[in-house]
Amino acid sequence: EVSDWEKHSIYQPWLVEHDGVYYNFYNAKQMPEWIEQIGIAKSQCLYEWERHNDNPIISVSRDGFDTQFCSDAKVFWDDEEKWVMFFYGVGRGAAHIMIAFSRDLIHWERDTTPLYQAGGNPSGLDKKYAHKVSLVYNPRNETFYMFYCAVGDEGRGIGLITSKPL
Repeated sequence: EVSDWEKHSIYQPWLVEHDGVYYNFYNAKQMPEWIEQIGIAKSQCLYEWERHNDNPIISVSRDGFDTQFCSDAKVFWDDEEKWVMFFYGVGRGAAHIMIAFSRDLIHWERDTTPLYQAGGNPSGLDKKYAHKVSLVYNPRNETFYMFYCAVGDEGRGIGLITSKPL
């Protein structure tokens, strides 16, 4: 039942419940190339899962910012009647924060331009990698905070992007 694109490793689940159905977004690794892509499985009971026939739902691109990895999906409902997926892509020598949109959780349209491109922090904090996001909304100041793993010349750290200036 495991497909070639996911036979070497499956990990990093992100679960979403919608209309009584559970959706499990997961990473899968294909070796020896070490290609990571995003798949989805559905369940009514959280015990028995069925993979989507057209997996991966987010696959690597040929020449974009995600030619090697499309990984770590984080999916949220947007008040504008759509689902938003944050993930990271590895391509063009770095890891970048990417975004995709869906109306049904299965079919996704990805933006080929990174939401945030590695090297965007003037301090060099994320010169090599900007990836593995965590998103939180603060209603007190109506601001989204996106924390991410940043890797630069000085090592690893935690980067922060906000939806408006603080």
